[in-house]
Amino acid sequence: MVLAPLVFAGRLEDPASLRAELLMAAAFCLLASGGYALNDLRDQPADRLHPAKAGRPLPSGALPRRAALGLGLACIAAGLGLGWVVQRLAPPAGAGGLAAVGPLGWCVAYLALTGAYTVWLRAIAGLDVLALAAAFVLRAYAGSAALQLLPSDWLVACGACLALFLALGKRRLEVSQVGAAARPALAPWDPAVLDRLVDLSALAAGASYVVYTVAPVTAAKVGGPGLLASAPLVAWLLYRARGRLRRDEASDPVELLLRDRPTLLGFLAWTLVVLAVIYRRP
Repeated sequence: MVLAPLVFAGRLEDPASLRAELLMAAAFCLLASGGYALNDLRDQPADRLHPAKAGRPLPSGALPRRAALGLGLACIAAGLGLGWVVQRLAPPAGAGGLAAVGPLGWCVAYLALTGAYTVWLRAIAGLDVLALAAAFVLRAYAGSAALQLLPSDWLVACGACLALFLALGKRRLEVSQVGAAARPALAPWDPAVLDRLVDLSALAAGASYVVYTVAPVTAAKVGGPGLLASAPLVAWLLYRARGRLRRDEASDPVELLLRDRPTLLGFLAWTLVVLAVIYRRP
């Protein structure tokens, strides 16, 4: 999500843009890692009861709590430091609104959101999923800020729907595999309702991507509606992920996708089509 603006803005071949974007991606890797470390500290008792998470370093006792705390805070400090470096390379381009936030501002906003999720939002059904999805959208804005740009509205909508699909899929897997006995926060979720919400979010992600590919601003950038050729691959990837979520074939949507060879091949094909359309030579 951080690197997507670099590709879709046609700046992949620009060394300065590539450097700023890679630094921004590294910053968010560090911020996310720090956030996960602190979140796992809070979740340690519940994770000991989770079939997949019980073997992780903190729940298993292999990693001391003090070491995890130090590691988490160090990652967050390093991530903010890289965000400051990117801000120096690409200061905010606009005088107001979202364009004035800047790379470091998006890093701080991401930290605030993930902190609120860990402390409060995760216990509120509905808000927990929206917070997870919003964290992915903030990544897209941060990646765009590193290029002194704002992302396309339809690309943000597609990213938000895709993030919502993954967040709802995560809850769907947790409800079916763990249940409210181990995590009381899962009690309000009904599996049938989650299935319908997963389907709706997948449909919305696919539809918003199609609209993005044919939007006039996109066509002007890539020289026509060529990106529409990648839409069938997006639809197939969403359909396959939806089916695997329904069959409970993993403990996490990302793990489910990364360990499925057809999905990886489909994503590679989509990437090649997108690069061929955006970066084709005249």
